[in-house]
Amino acid sequence: MIETYKILIARERVKKEDFFQLRQREYDLRGHQYSLEVQQSRINIRSHFFSQWTVKHWNPLPDHVVSATSVNNFKNHLDSCEEWGN
Repeated sequence: MIETYKILIARERVKKEDFFQLRQREYDLRGHQYSLEVQQSRINIRSHFFSQWTVKHWNPLPDHVVSATSVNNFKNHLDSCEEWGN
């Protein structure tokens, strides 16, 4: 989750578009501003890629977690988050 946060907030020197596609939010008001789109694939091997399996754990996180102002702040919010399993 921390690496996903770093990629989406541009803390890593990679293009977020190479890993993730943000969900188009014209009418969908559910979720947070960094909700990710599940990319469909016709081969099963892609479902094991980092960019695929992290989406199902990232999208249910609350807005206050993904909108953290720093990596340490994100870690603290993630540790206290019930959706994460703590």
